[in-house]
Amino acid sequence: MGKYDDAMYRYLSVFHTELRLLMEVLCLRQNKEEMDKLWNREDFSHVHRETAETIAVMTDSTELLEKLEQQKDDQEGGGYDMCLAMEELRKDWIARGEVYGKAEGKAEEIVAMGLEFDLSRNDILNRLQNRLQVSEQRAGEYLELFGSRPV
Repeated sequence: MGKYDDAMYRYLSVFHTELRLLMEVLCLRQNKEEMDKLWNREDFSHVHRETAETIAVMTDSTELLEKLEQQKDDQEGGGYDMCLAMEELRKDWIARGEVYGKAEGKAEEIVAMGLEFDLSRNDILNRLQNRLQVSEQRAGEYLELFGSRPV
């Protein structure tokens, strides 16, 4: 936490409303471990709509806003389960990471085989674009990343 965040965090106990939750998120937003603990606390399991949306906006999390919108129809009483929203976000991030990892693994193999068979740079780029359905720029990044490694 920064100097300002440290000072503010020490005085949060004086707040006995959801404003404390918002202030805690703002103080801890740069600390992943502390944020994980925060999202799993009981007081985040039912947060008023305005507080949840403010947290999402103040942390610049469009994905969290989307998850909250999905919950809006399911929830009665205008509240949100921030714990559930964050758990859904974590699952989405993990799934994206797995997809990205698989694509990177395939890219590495395509580049390695292209180099092994003395294909031109353009041929390797074309294979990357066609097989992985990526842009020319992304294909170039893969070639740069994996083309400099020994085969």
